[in-house]
Amino acid sequence: MQIRQAQEQDSNHWDAYFNKHANGTFYHQWAWRSIVEKIHRHKPLYFIAEENGVMLGGLPLFHMKTFLGGSVLLSIPAAVVGGICFENSEVELLLIEKAISEARRLNVDYLVLRQIEPLHKKMVVDDRYANIIVPLTDMEEHFKKLNKDIRRRLKRCFKEDMEIEIFSKDIDTFYKLYSQGMKRFGTPVEGPRWIKSVFHAFPDNHFISNVKYKNKIIMTKMVRIYKDQIFPVISYGDPEYKNLYPQHLLTWKLMEKGYQDGQKFYNFGRCIKDSGVHKFKMGWNSSEETLYYHYYLHNQKAMPDHSHSSNTRQRYSKIWRYLPTPVTNIVGPMIRRCYL
Repeated sequence: MQIRQAQEQDSNHWDAYFNKHANGTFYHQWAWRSIVEKIHRHKPLYFIAEENGVMLGGLPLFHMKTFLGGSVLLSIPAAVVGGICFENSEVELLLIEKAISEARRLNVDYLVLRQIEPLHKKMVVDDRYANIIVPLTDMEEHFKKLNKDIRRRLKRCFKEDMEIEIFSKDIDTFYKLYSQGMKRFGTPVEGPRWIKSVFHAFPDNHFISNVKYKNKIIMTKMVRIYKDQIFPVISYGDPEYKNLYPQHLLTWKLMEKGYQDGQKFYNFGRCIKDSGVHKFKMGWNSSEETLYYHYYLHNQKAMPDHSHSSNTRQRYSKIWRYLPTPVTNIVGPMIRRCYL
């Protein structure tokens, strides 16, 4: 068995492996590597484990050198999951050792492998996060299993004169609303170039869904389809209309669409366990899938905290809310490239 660095000519072979693997994610795809390398300018280091020409595992890494995060080896940037995929324990250990050897060679502060399942090697693990996943079954029966507060709010939504637009490609309108909303929350956003690149690279996997009230968009969401799941990626809701619960209505309509189109799961994405967001997402008859962020600490003694609830992020958020919009639109993408 050998481990070698993947090259551009391996892209089809790489995608075929990860798209078939049970733990392969959207972010493992080669085109995601290209977007991160081109726009965020992080250096990719992708490795293939193979024997007799058969791929037995893969290790996607990026070397990030930023003014906020220091020097980090990460799998994968701008993604909540990533990490290594493998066929057996021998390949698993070889790829972990390869990742650690690269961390040492590059003399980074630390290495992070964002795994769906825990690795069989003793490492520092952050397991505070979980993906919240809803199985899509008969929607009439599903409605009965929802949290009573969600059912009540949906019943109110059904009575309101809100218009649903499930499929749109109006990226410019979406981005304008989304960036305005995130500024209010104190969160820098990716630039429009990033979102347009994602739509361009994966045109069949993405669309935008809107809720309109009196001809005004009051809720907008970027949606992703991958394998047998439908994902809400990023969204914005106008706070003036929050009591109409457009978020609830659009979530329900997307679940209906997913079920009708043959998707098996609605994946709410990542959140911190036992948080308010976690409680809301679990109310949709959901189950949680713990995420395992494995750390190898090289030049850093303690595991860093990059969560939204960290003291550092909270301080930055308070400042960000009061900056002029032209400034946040320029500086925001520069800061986002530093996010792990």
